[in-house]
Amino acid sequence: MFVVAAGRGERLGAALPKAFVALRGEPLVSHAVRRLRASGVFDELVVAAPAEEVDRCVELFAAARVVPGGSTRQESVRNALAAIPSAVEVVLVHDAARPLVSAEVVRRVHDAARRHGAAMAAIPVTDTLKAVASDGTITATAHRESLWMAQTPQGFHTELLRQAHDAAARDGVEATDDAALVERLGHPVRVVEGSRTNLKITVPEDLAIAEALLAGGLIGD
Repeated sequence: MFVVAAGRGERLGAALPKAFVALRGEPLVSHAVRRLRASGVFDELVVAAPAEEVDRCVELFAAARVVPGGSTRQESVRNALAAIPSAVEVVLVHDAARPLVSAEVVRRVHDAARRHGAAMAAIPVTDTLKAVASDGTITATAHRESLWMAQTPQGFHTELLRQAHDAAARDGVEATDDAALVERLGHPVRVVEGSRTNLKITVPEDLAIAEALLAGGLIGD
């Protein structure tokens, strides 16, 4: 299991890396790691951390391997991949900025990745989506029936993910998630249902929603 915790989080307006912003007195990454471990589906944890936070992560997660993250999410995952033994068959990649992931979602992704080679959590789009030109006019309306919003964790056969990252590095391709890199190889990625509470903390309002979900008992601590 990889936890990507190297993001800077400028849009959150924090003075420290996003993964270490506090949610109910704990860093976001601590919430994420606790929930991932509760799934019981992995033996080894690798955390990709900002270089200045490596020592802190070593203290927080004594049983984990901690590696320096890169300048991009993609580079951070590559660094984590380099830290695991070749015998590991399946890896899951999760963003520390999703601190409320459920153990059930983690298990669903793991099981689907083991069976199909590549899988990811996602939720169906419920809003109507518009394509908008630079002048602010609508150019198209998307058919939302076939659209899903990507989440993490995303899971892969380890060698498949290595091949995807190697190909992206060779071709100079940057993607916003690992599933897109695997798709480039022509390998299908299976979608399993995620959760609307598995939100990504990006702006201050997201942090307030996460606080409210925990305070209201809508999701367990």
